[in-house]
Amino acid sequence: MDTRHAQPKIWLNQMKGVHHKQLVHQIVKEKQVVRREIHEAQKERQSKCKYHHKSGRKGYVGVAEDLYEKNVVEKGEEIDRALLWKYARKDKNGEIVDKEVALMAEKILSTN
Repeated sequence: MDTRHAQPKIWLNQMKGVHHKQLVHQIVKEKQVVRREIHEAQKERQSKCKYHHKSGRKGYVGVAEDLYEKNVVEKGEEIDRALLWKYARKDKNGEIVDKEVALMAEKILSTN
């Protein structure tokens, strides 16, 4: 008989009420600490981002599809990365709200 699989059953039978609650409480606390650490790391990473995009979950692929649908670029034609970058930072009204992003978009498009 393989004892590796039998051990947890024995431990579960021996662990009663208070001990089980303490174990569950400890595991939940550890998971919360890990989640908090991940959250803080992601928060710091996000704070370093200067030019936020507005594409949401659709990403650059969705922005490219929108450009094809709006006939900004003909289907099958390769989209310029600068144009894609600019359109990814426009809001739903088609405007770039952040002045710093707008200046960078103009600078990028003027060099092309």
